This record gives sequence, structure tokens and C-alpha cells, in this order.
Amino acid sequence: LPDRARGRFRQRFGALLKTVDSNGDARISRSEFDAAGQRMFSMVDENHDGALDRTEMQRAQQRMQVLAGARGAP
Repeated sequence: LPDRARGRFRQRFGALLKTVDSNGDARISRSEFDAAGQRMFSMVDENHDGALDRTEMQRAQQRMQVLAGARGAP
């Protein structure tokens, strides 16, 4: 990877680590990983029916693209 891309990856990974690493030990345990996945699922499951339909997935993808664009991602 070019240095610029490597720097962006490190920045994003650092931000992810801070978000998911709930006990601050600089490691992501299985329970922390699972909890992050559950939070993400809950955010995407707009009608709270316990399943993600095509519309919810498309909206989630659109939100992620908007966020990536706001962060200057390629």
C-alpha cells in the first residue's frame, strides 16, 4: 500500500479499536466484537423485526458511502 493509504488505514483502525475496545486494553475480545456486531445490526434493523431486508441493507450501504465520502475515502 502507498504510504498515504497505509496512514488512512491506521487512522481508521485506531478509531475502530477505540470504539469496539470497551475495556481499553488495546485488544478486541470475542465478546467486544460480538457486542459491536449486535449494535451495528440494531442500527441497520430499522423496523426492529430481527431481520435485515433488502431496503434496510441498501439504506445502510448508502449511509456508509456518505460517511466514507465525508471522511475523504477513495
